Amino acid sequence: MSIELDLTDDGRHDLGKFWYSVVPANAQHIVIHMRNAADIDSLIDENNALRDHIKKLQQDIYSWSTLHVKYQEALDDLRELRKILKAYDIPFDFRSLS
Repeated sequence: MSIELDLTDDGRHDLGKFWYSVVPANAQHIVIHMRNAADIDSLIDENNALRDHIKKLQQDIYSWSTLHVKYQEALDDLRELRKILKAYDIPFDFRSLS
């Protein structure tokens, strides 16, 4: 196995072709991408912000799911109450219940 290192053509002349090209299955390349500290710090901040946003969305999903369960329980209670009131001929209008 030999590793060829071609320093004359690093592919930067056509970045679109480089980034959108398919990597062959037998490729043996090492790509080193260097960034400055400010870029890395901004990426870390962005990752942290995205993590916080994901946590908030997960909490929202949990809250909405819990609220849905309570809403369903309340509808079940209203349906049961409607049956009881109907059994005793007590008129009461429960709109939007089927």
